[in-house]
Amino acid sequence: MTNVSVSSSPCEWYIGIFLIISFKQERLKAMDPSSHEHGPLVDYLTWLTSLPWGLTTHDNLDLKHAKGKYILSFISRAYVSESIFYFSNQF
Repeated sequence: MTNVSVSSSPCEWYIGIFLIISFKQERLKAMDPSSHEHGPLVDYLTWLTSLPWGLTTHDNLDLKHAKGKYILSFISRAYVSESIFYFSNQF
């Protein structure tokens, strides 16, 4: 397993995200609701604030494991497509 270091702490990320959201909210307040940018900006803010910012996951960064999963997935898809092709030509 490879260790990956992150240059900034989660606190710095949250501050940056908070600043972006604050800036976009101020922009939205000053914007006319009939503006063509109003709808996409509301959608962007809705999406941005609905993301689970506090949740983290344990990432598996093992490239050998990922390569094995990819190869198995590829072989499975090839087998399925061959089976479909074979059985579709039976009728």
